Amino acid sequence: MMSQVETLIASKLVSDAEQQGIKLVISRSLLSRLLGCRIKKIEVWAYVVWVLPERGSPRFVSRNHIWNGFHEIRKKEAQVLSVHPPRHSSELALVVNACNSFSFSILSENGHPVCECIDFQRQREVLGVEHSACKHILAYYSSLRT
Repeated sequence: MMSQVETLIASKLVSDAEQQGIKLVISRSLLSRLLGCRIKKIEVWAYVVWVLPERGSPRFVSRNHIWNGFHEIRKKEAQVLSVHPPRHSSELALVVNACNSFSFSILSENGHPVCECIDFQRQREVLGVEHSACKHILAYYSSLRT
């Protein structure tokens, strides 16, 4: 349960993101991951999402809660990745998942980092390059801070 201060910070983050044009694509799979159950149907409203799980009662979920949960999932996924120096001059970095040995190159396009993964490409179609960020790009950003 979030405190009042955390709720205010979360609502500020969401309003700042919406003012900057950052949109979150809310899907059944995202809500399944956040809520830990299979989702039969969703309806996206202004400030909440109506969720009908396959088992259990329908409920409303705050968009702030979804935004924060999405961000936390991405941060956790990025923590297990390792960032290596670029192999080619066109790369910014090489991000490797030690669990399955998959690696993705982080490239630069008009000053924005771009990843080769499917997740990034799907986000790019909907949100554009400026507002897309997969777990590989988050890992790259984290490596720049250290």
